[in-house]
Amino acid sequence: MASHESCVWLNGRLEPSAQTRISPWDAAFLVGCGAFETLRAYGGKPFAITRHWHRLERSCGILGLRPPTLEQFASAMSDTLNANKLQEARVRFTVSGGEMLGGPASSPGDEIFVCTAIPAAPTREADAVVMAPWPRNERGALTGAKTVSYAENMVALHHARCNGAGEAIFANTRNELCEGAASNVFLVRGGQLHTPPLSSGCLAGVTRELTLEVCRTHGISVSDEPLPASALVGADEAFLTSSMREVQAIASVDGKPLSQSVGPLTRRVAGLFRDFVASHADP
Repeated sequence: MASHESCVWLNGRLEPSAQTRISPWDAAFLVGCGAFETLRAYGGKPFAITRHWHRLERSCGILGLRPPTLEQFASAMSDTLNANKLQEARVRFTVSGGEMLGGPASSPGDEIFVCTAIPAAPTREADAVVMAPWPRNERGALTGAKTVSYAENMVALHHARCNGAGEAIFANTRNELCEGAASNVFLVRGGQLHTPPLSSGCLAGVTRELTLEVCRTHGISVSDEPLPASALVGADEAFLTSSMREVQAIASVDGKPLSQSVGPLTRRVAGLFRDFVASHADP
């Protein structure tokens, strides 16, 4: 294998990515029946691995799939990072439903587990967002699951990029603020920090959860009451959270700059989160 060629972990085996093969009858490929987790690795170690595994378990439960064990999940990531000689990385673990030889009406066969890792891309201190023109369904069958049925998110991200932004923000069917296509959202109004509740239909982001815990530890009150979608554009400051973004300020909404693109509370929370990551490998 050439030194520059990446390795993929597939059902317990490391293979050159160019040689990795998955069946054309695979359920994730055919009907989007699969779940995944994306983690940030620091110094060659995946961060918050146990929390990500618990969320993958929940997603698999919603889809009726068998999840990996925590040991499989952790060893796959360790092996993949080591094989690719990566320290600061984006690691993804995907569970597919397996082959569906009888077509969409049939049940998938044995699950397929795949782990990949690539270098982590640098993130900007602040990013622009736009409101997605389509609602998130807070009562949908997949609400709360992180699945490979990601086309809606990709359409929203394409819409954002076509409008000069790096993220799209969804409202739900009640016109409440919900989440980003690949992030959770926080905002500050009148000195109070807010984030949409899980009942809005947003994904239970691991970074969201840890940010809430960090804030409470340091005496920063956070409200998770429902918010109108219009609250974001009128915020004093706001930020996104995700494994790869960590805590990233929102500079503008639909082309309108916030009064503080990187406000004092955003800057404080971002610093506290970085300190937390540096001292907790698997919180």
